[in-house]
Amino acid sequence: MCGIVGGIGEGSSEAVNKYIDLLDRRGPDNRTIRTLSNGLTLGSTRLAMTDPLPRSNQPMVEASTGNMIVFNGEIYNYKVIRKDLSSAGIAFDTESDTEVLLKAISVLGTNVISTLEGMFSFVFFDKKRNILVMARDYLGKKPLYYFSDKNKFFFASHTEIINKYIKGLKLNLKSIKTYLELGYLIDPATMFEKVISVMPGEIVTIDLDSLVIIRSDSFIPSSILNSEDANISDTLKSALRERVEGHDKFAISLSGGVDSSILALESAKLGFNTQSYSMSWSHSDKDRYKHDSISAKKIASMLGFEHRTIEMPKPEKLDLILSEYVHAMGEPNSNPTGLSMMVLYSEIAKDGHRLVITGDGADEIFGGYERYKLANQLKVFPKFNSKVVKEIIERNEFNNRVLKSYLLSTVPHNSDFFWLNWHLIGRKNMIKKIINELPDSNPLIYGGELNMVYGCDKTGAAQLMFRDLKTWLPMESNRKLDRISMWHSIEARSPFQSERVIGSGYRNMNDVNFSKVNKEILKNAYPELKKLPILSSKYGFISPLGYWLRNNPELIEDSLENITKYLPFSRKELDLLSSSAKNFNFVQFKMLWSLIVLNRWLVINT
Repeated sequence: MCGIVGGIGEGSSEAVNKYIDLLDRRGPDNRTIRTLSNGLTLGSTRLAMTDPLPRSNQPMVEASTGNMIVFNGEIYNYKVIRKDLSSAGIAFDTESDTEVLLKAISVLGTNVISTLEGMFSFVFFDKKRNILVMARDYLGKKPLYYFSDKNKFFFASHTEIINKYIKGLKLNLKSIKTYLELGYLIDPATMFEKVISVMPGEIVTIDLDSLVIIRSDSFIPSSILNSEDANISDTLKSALRERVEGHDKFAISLSGGVDSSILALESAKLGFNTQSYSMSWSHSDKDRYKHDSISAKKIASMLGFEHRTIEMPKPEKLDLILSEYVHAMGEPNSNPTGLSMMVLYSEIAKDGHRLVITGDGADEIFGGYERYKLANQLKVFPKFNSKVVKEIIERNEFNNRVLKSYLLSTVPHNSDFFWLNWHLIGRKNMIKKIINELPDSNPLIYGGELNMVYGCDKTGAAQLMFRDLKTWLPMESNRKLDRISMWHSIEARSPFQSERVIGSGYRNMNDVNFSKVNKEILKNAYPELKKLPILSSKYGFISPLGYWLRNNPELIEDSLENITKYLPFSRKELDLLSSSAKNFNFVQFKMLWSLIVLNRWLVINT
C-alpha cells in the first residue's frame, strides 16, 4: 500500500520533492523519488505489505524496457498472473505484486487490467511510446487525481498536493452543490476546477510529448462478468484467505451485524490470529448507540477472539477530531460515522495492527439496505415519466414516508432520478434558500452498465444496488474507509468486494430476479449465524450526531458565521438551521452538519 505522486513539466519535479512528505501516512516504510531523462518525475511512499523487502520499493523500473510503475494497492490474483508470465519465459526478481503488474502491462498491454482482482490505482510509464497509463480499480478503493494543461501534467493520491503545487485553483461550485445534496463528491469532479479524479474502472492514457490525454477507456473486471456458479461461502472464504495471506495477525471491525460476523466466523474456522474491535457511544442520550458493541462483544467471546470495545468521543472532543477528519479526507464528507472511524482506527493502530478486515460491500451485493425492500414493494404501481411528479418530489422534504414512496413508485426504476431520491440529504429548494448562486446541475450517477450485464430492467432493488455499487460504495464508503485507515497507516481490506464474490453474488441474486433482499441468500449460506447474538435491527457504525451538535453550540455558531466569508450563504437561513439539533429536525440538522464540515474544509484548504 502506498501513496503515489508524479508529474512532468514546469515545476513538477520540485513539487514532488517538496510535497511527497504529505503522503508519508499512506506509506511510512519507504520514500523514493526518480526523475527520468525526459523530465518525468515519479515518487512513492510505501506501506510494505507484500514482499516487504527493499527490493520491492517503488518507483519500480523494468531493466529490459525502461518501463516504470508507481502502484498503490494490492493485486490478490498476482500469483496466477505471475505463473502465466513465467510460463512464457518472463523472469522475476521479487515476490511482489508490483513487479507482476509492471511486467504484465509491459508484455500484455492494458487489456490485462480487466483481469486484475484487487484494489489499485497506478501510473505506468511506457518508455518506448513515451506515454503514461493511469488506472483505478472498478470500485475505486484507491484514489488517484490529476491536473493537466499545455505546460504540465501532475498526479497524486491526495488532492492537497495538487492544490499546493498549482496556484490559484478555483472552487468547483458544481461539486459544492453535489456535496450539499449527497454529503460527498461524485467523480470525476473534485472540490477544485481542473483537478480531476480518475474514475473507478477507468484507464487513462497521456502522451508525454504533447501532455494531452489521448485515450480514456472503462472496464468491468472479467471476474464479475464471467463469474463461476460457485458456492457463496467457498468464494467468500477464498477472498478472505487472499486478503490475510502473509500476515501473522489482523484486526476485524466487528459491528454485531451479519457481514462482519460472517467474516469473524470464517476467521475462527480457519484459525487466524484475529483481534476484533467495536465502537460504543455509552455517553450518548440514546441507548441504541450501545447495542452494536454489546452484541459484538458477545460474538467475539463465542468465537474465542480477543476483543476491544472502543469508547467513542464525547462532545467536547468533536472540534479536534473534525479537523483531523477533514485533513484525512482531503475533501468534505458529511457522514458523521467518519469521525468515529477516526477514533477506531487510531486505537487499532496503537495496538500495532497494519491490516483490518471489514464487511463493507455486502449490502450492495445481497440487498441489505431497507431501501431495496421498499423499492421492490413499489413494483405494483405503473411507471411513467412525469415532470410534475419529479417537481413535487424535488421541491418538498417528505416527512411522510408513505407519500414519498408512492410518488417514487411512479418514476422508472432504471432512472438516475429514482436512485438519487433515496440518497439526497439536501433537496433543491432547501439548498436554493441557503445559497442561490450554485449552478443548477445534477450529479452524475453510475451503475447502469451492470443493468446491461444482468438485464433486470423492472426490478427496483437491482437498479438501486447497481448504482449503489458504482456510485455510493466507491465515492462515499470506500473513499472514507481508505482515507481514514491510511491516515493511520493501516490497510483496510473488504472480502465482500472481491470481484468473484460480486460476480457470484449477483448471479445468485439474478437467478431470483433480485427479489430476495435483506441478505436472505447470504444468510442461507451461513445457517450457523442463528447461533450468534446478531442484532436483528442493526444501526451499524453510526454516530450520535444530534447529541454532539446539541452539546456544541459554539461550534455551530462559529462555523455558520465563518462560512459566509467564503460563499454567499443566506445568513437568515443559516440562523434557522442553527437550532435544528435542539428541535430534533433531522432533515435540517443533517444540512447543518454538512455546512459545519464544509466550513472546516474551506478553512483548511483555501
